[in-house]
Amino acid sequence: MIDEAPPVKDFFNKLMSRRVILILALACLGLLGLAIAPWRVTTGALTAGVARQLNAAYGLELAVEGRRTIAFLPVPRLKFENVVLSSPQTGPLVESAQLRGEFRLLPLLFGEVQLSELALNEAHIRVPVGSTDAITWQAVIARLRTYLEQPQGVRHIRRLILTNATLELTDSAEGDRTALRDLNLVVNWPTRDGPLDVTAAGRWRGEDVRFGVSSLDPAALLAGRKSRFEIDAVAPHGRLAATIEAVAGENWRASGRTTLTSRSLRDLFHWSRLPIPLGGHLHAATLAGDFTVDRNGLSWPAVEVTLGSDRLTGALSARLEGRRVAFNGTLAADRLILPDLSDGLSASLAPGGQWSTDAIALHSLGAADLDLRLSAAAARIGGVRLDDVAANLLVKPGRVEISIGRASVGKGTLKGRFALLPGAQTNEVKLQGSFDRVEIGNLLVDIGQGRWISGIAHGQINLDAVGGSPADIVRHAQGRASITVRQGELHGVALAEALKRAERRPLSAPLEWKGGRTPFEQAHAILNFHDGIGDLVEGQLAGPAAQAALQGQVSLIDRALAVSARVEPAPLAQVNGAAGSSLVFHIGGPLSSVSVTPDVRGLIRRSGAARQLFTAEPRTEDGASPRLQP
Repeated sequence: MIDEAPPVKDFFNKLMSRRVILILALACLGLLGLAIAPWRVTTGALTAGVARQLNAAYGLELAVEGRRTIAFLPVPRLKFENVVLSSPQTGPLVESAQLRGEFRLLPLLFGEVQLSELALNEAHIRVPVGSTDAITWQAVIARLRTYLEQPQGVRHIRRLILTNATLELTDSAEGDRTALRDLNLVVNWPTRDGPLDVTAAGRWRGEDVRFGVSSLDPAALLAGRKSRFEIDAVAPHGRLAATIEAVAGENWRASGRTTLTSRSLRDLFHWSRLPIPLGGHLHAATLAGDFTVDRNGLSWPAVEVTLGSDRLTGALSARLEGRRVAFNGTLAADRLILPDLSDGLSASLAPGGQWSTDAIALHSLGAADLDLRLSAAAARIGGVRLDDVAANLLVKPGRVEISIGRASVGKGTLKGRFALLPGAQTNEVKLQGSFDRVEIGNLLVDIGQGRWISGIAHGQINLDAVGGSPADIVRHAQGRASITVRQGELHGVALAEALKRAERRPLSAPLEWKGGRTPFEQAHAILNFHDGIGDLVEGQLAGPAAQAALQGQVSLIDRALAVSARVEPAPLAQVNGAAGSSLVFHIGGPLSSVSVTPDVRGLIRRSGAARQLFTAEPRTEDGASPRLQP
């Protein structure tokens, strides 16, 4: 007889074991689903726990106006919608569409929420930066110091994340406001007594920017100890890298090394709106050197500045005087290329070539003071080479001054000062200059003009003017100018030979006067300017074979001249038998293209064959010849 009970029992046991396992598996899956799925929370206990942590650590008050959800897998996390973080001193600081946080599970079992990571999405953050908001920052620093002094391991948020945020900086005193948009930021701060790292990227004034801080130790800073960290900022037109060692407190200070590089400082200052005087005239540049900063200001005791291919070394400093920044510096270079003066002249001219009637705008000078001393072994302005240059640039409220204390041009020297005193409606301009032993022929070639005269020149110029536009300033120019050229030559004309030809063949002289050279011992001219017109009150040329007397005008308004020169043989040449007749030349036209032509009418009068055209008398009844008027 066969007993079938044991097999049936075994089968039943196996069936029950599989059912239990299945039930347990389904239960685990259900619990897993419940842990992963976010659960909406209606009680305020969770919100209150997060609010207590933020208030104790940072002094911020939390208000949640939207939904609250919580989930436990894959990591314990919560999410609040439409949150507001406020400060008792300034009111709402952060308005965010969503707050997400990762929290520690073990403290939650004891009814306490401890966030380890906080993320804000689409947050709008307002940060006061004006001088009147200093008390707010003092309160923030005091709160942070208190937080860092708390026992270790209590409610420390190790990571802060911002996505698609807007950071708005406001100055309540000046009413200024600027915003960093599309901000994505990550702050890693593993322990309160350790360093933190910051990486950020966003858009400021329509351009992408990046910013990073590494190895910053807030606990050491607030405890009065040194903290060494690095900063790296990248903007569209430049990059700043700095290694800093700082000490916080009442007598805070920092030192380190900075490197600022830019492919166009003009574009960088224009985009950032930094108040750098005359920054719009600078292009590719690099600034590198050790620096110190404290309550007295910022200084580079030893700095190296590269402008294009030029390298300058010296010292720079900046300090705050009221609400205006004052820059001061001394720089020296072996070689320096200065801005071409013709660029400034072109900017003052209208498209038609006349002086511009647009008001002079001085906004490019910047809202800062500048006192910069420059020296160079060799410098170049346009095509002019200068040696042993010492210059100074001064920008202050109501005054802009450029002065050259000394400069060598060939074997000569020059000095000069240009001052602009801007006013509410008009600007006052002062120009003073002198030069001595300058080879004028080489100078003309350097500035792109024809070499029509050579010799050793010295002279002075003093001009004053008042006006609101370049045209007004030129029309009101007053002053005096004088120039003397010794041991020189006139190129393109031989005056002594022209006199001989005019004496022998007057009518052919206009066709043959060009060519050759006229040596002279001295040429001298004095101009008195009144309302933009310079009257030639004294002008003469003395040479071994010919001499000339000059009269006429020079117009600054039209940038042209109209001068006549009466040429005659020198006294010594007349004694030696040279003809004593004279010849008149007309010198005129725009300064960029001066023309010299003989007085054709005078030559025709000198011709015996053509003289009767001017001297004939009307024929009378007795048969006399008639006078013909030309």
